[in-house]
Amino acid sequence: MRTIARIPLLAASLIAVSLPASAQEKWISLFDGKTLNGWEVVGNKETKWEVKDGAICGSGKPSMLVNTTGPYRDFKYHAEIMINDGGNSGLYFRTTRRPGFTDGYEAQIDSTHTDPIRTGSLYGMCHVFAQHVKPDTWFTYDLEVRDDVWRGRKVTKIKVIVDGRELYEHLDFTQQFKLGHFAFQQHDPGSKVKIRDIKVLPLGEPVAKWNPLFNGKDLKDWKVTSFGGEGEVIVEKGNVVIEQGVALSGITSTRKDLPKSNYEIEFEAQRAEGSDFFVGITFPVKDSSISLICGGWGGGVCGFSSIDGLDASENETTSYHSFNNGQWYKVKVQVTDDRLTAWLDGKELCDVETGDRKIDVRFEVDPSRPLGFATYQSTAKIRNARMRKITPKKK
Repeated sequence: MRTIARIPLLAASLIAVSLPASAQEKWISLFDGKTLNGWEVVGNKETKWEVKDGAICGSGKPSMLVNTTGPYRDFKYHAEIMINDGGNSGLYFRTTRRPGFTDGYEAQIDSTHTDPIRTGSLYGMCHVFAQHVKPDTWFTYDLEVRDDVWRGRKVTKIKVIVDGRELYEHLDFTQQFKLGHFAFQQHDPGSKVKIRDIKVLPLGEPVAKWNPLFNGKDLKDWKVTSFGGEGEVIVEKGNVVIEQGVALSGITSTRKDLPKSNYEIEFEAQRAEGSDFFVGITFPVKDSSISLICGGWGGGVCGFSSIDGLDASENETTSYHSFNNGQWYKVKVQVTDDRLTAWLDGKELCDVETGDRKIDVRFEVDPSRPLGFATYQSTAKIRNARMRKITPKKK
């Protein structure tokens, strides 16, 4: 990890940067000024997050307030913040949907807390000990985050700006956190934080509109997959319910206009009953297809099937996770010309360069080609499934 200081942190005069968005920049507001719509409290039940006088206010026991949109990778991010005298908080980015204090990058919020690491710091990476903002005073926090290449090495660049003054640009060559959500920290009972005017400007993000894969009413553009011994498939309360069969059950798309590269699909899935995989999404990769499995091989294996003839339990994408029946999980897959990536609840699950690798599916799920959802001896529910085309990054 490396930090490039644009200007000395203790210099008497710092160069101001212009932050207002141009007419072409489309900032997305993440706070309506009235409610906590789009935000979720994670952590101690004795914590308190509320909206007062147009600001989100945090107090009480330790917790996190997570924004449910995203996930985001490259972006500009803006918020107005106030921290009390002796208070401590944090602005998190590229974090998970249910984070703890160490999940994701943290821009410190601290003017006079006993922790000497002050506002403007990237906690654990680049520490600022000078006081740039007074307690009980509104200030602006701006970040610019993007993955890039510097001198031939992949890097995450993080530019930190406080009250319109650029402090530094940090270079994280470990790229510790690759994609995620925004959150704010309620640090301790003595801390009180206020936040308003929260917004994000995605950089290099896909601009195409999301298109739903289901209409929420019936199985138009889909058919029940003929695996043999498959369970019934119904649409109930907007959810596609794939009922448990003898072995495999599922549905296959009948569309003829599916992209083969440079697109992404996201959806939410739940294992309602059973103990094996409830996410078995097969999707196109150029002239072939591949499957993402979640909860397979007895309930915990995740990965891509298949790569070079090796399935999700055998190749480098194998990982193990615990899934609770009745709980919704957010899944996303992305296909580019040279890469396959998957996320689970906003956290990267698999990432593999395709190159000259052999991409295929296990023979049992051939009927799911080119796009399909399948389960194994489990009942699954699928909702909010959608697809969009993306523009690949320039090399």
